[in-house]
Amino acid sequence: MNTNLLKSVRVKNGKTQTDMASLIEKSIDTYAKKERGEVYFTPAEMVRVSRTLNLTFSEFNDIFFNSELQFCNF
Repeated sequence: MNTNLLKSVRVKNGKTQTDMASLIEKSIDTYAKKERGEVYFTPAEMVRVSRTLNLTFSEFNDIFFNSELQFCNF
């Protein structure tokens, strides 16, 4: 997980850790641990975060999967 990129995008979007904690219905401490990479985000949390921060596929992939997902056109 790219914790620096997640924090950067969050700050760029004007969101605080408190905002994000509320979004994923966790405590601020738990969100902070997730943002530092100490605790994993669930898939549902990843979706909420990505939608709130308007992440592109590339940003989502870089943040949560270290660019390991392959993009497919169906």
